[in-house]
Amino acid sequence: MAGFFISYVSDGGNNVGVPRSIDPFRELGLSSGASPRDTKAAYGARANRPRRQDRVMASLAYHMITSTAEGRYTKRGRLYEIRDRNDQFFLAATGYTALLIQRLDWKRSLSNADEYGRTSLYIAARSGFYDTTKALLENGAPVNQVQRDGSTPLHGAAYYGQVPVVKLLLSYGADPNHQNQWGNTPVDETSVAEIKKLVLDYKEDKIADLPARL
Repeated sequence: MAGFFISYVSDGGNNVGVPRSIDPFRELGLSSGASPRDTKAAYGARANRPRRQDRVMASLAYHMITSTAEGRYTKRGRLYEIRDRNDQFFLAATGYTALLIQRLDWKRSLSNADEYGRTSLYIAARSGFYDTTKALLENGAPVNQVQRDGSTPLHGAAYYGQVPVVKLLLSYGADPNHQNQWGNTPVDETSVAEIKKLVLDYKEDKIADLPARL
């Protein structure tokens, strides 16, 4: 896609294009002085939009506002400019699966975390990028690695209502009982009934299967 800083076609055949500079506050419908709580809520309201392009822009906007690492984005007033198109966390936040897989050194990078302890898997799962999440899991990304607040990728996917990704994480052994620093399990983090049922059914299946495994 001409005119974009990065562009790709997702596994589902959706065209995605990201300009080099965006106003992340505008993307999320926020004022530039919005609180972290309001920013999180604004992203949550946009995390499940049907179009991949819309979800990518919302995910990137949230990542830009919450990122504090030097060298990733440059602020110019309300505009944020992408500096490193090969940064693994930026690629995870935009769901650019092919380039993320190409750029990662799998022996060292799968467990790498950003300034908040967020892995690429956590960011992709939270953003609802099924293909990116699956590729990372297939290559051995630790499914239960925690970020600084104790949350796992399953917590992030559950909180933001990413139903297909929750199913995928559970199939790769995500721990439904892990508590973050607030004492919340993934079920506690979600308001989506389907996700609550998925996780509770998974836990019941594991309990029922325990005697046979023992």
